[in-house]
Amino acid sequence: MTLLRCALAALLLAAAVAAAAAAPPPPAARWQVDWGDQYCSLIRVPDRDTRFVVALRVLPGGNYAELYLVPHDFATAPERIDSLQLVPSGRTFDVTEGHDYAVPGANRLSRLPVDFLDAFAGAQAIALRRHGETAVQIPLANSAAAAGALRQCISDAMHQWGVDEAAWRALSRTRGRSMP
Repeated sequence: MTLLRCALAALLLAAAVAAAAAAPPPPAARWQVDWGDQYCSLIRVPDRDTRFVVALRVLPGGNYAELYLVPHDFATAPERIDSLQLVPSGRTFDVTEGHDYAVPGANRLSRLPVDFLDAFAGAQAIALRRHGETAVQIPLANSAAAAGALRQCISDAMHQWGVDEAAWRALSRTRGRSMP
């Protein structure tokens, strides 16, 4: 009887291992959070919907964010972008486009206000606009969780630097600006 139970258990275990091996891998995460060189970055990995890299970069305690559009493989990022519009809210942010020579071919959309992160958290897409017309729309998945992860990176960095985050926020409010 014990031998029969062991054989049955081995058979079930082998079937479970085979089923796990045959199962497709889970989809890759669309977002990565990275801390490096004084900045927290939220990076959208290229996929079939958007072939270039999209990265939101924030200096903890800073008063603006930057959005990077980085070529990937043979896909180029759109150029001459002068505003971003979040979908479905319709909230629009004017940007200044520049190039980051540390990342060849990257377009840097600068001077997004810190409240961009709050608006981004509810977005389903970002429309990159040129002269009022949408050049490219980037679908977003899990933007609230991604914004939360970026906020956590910012909080962790401030803690590592020995900055009292609550005091910093209070000081920022009295100066008329807020931190993400």
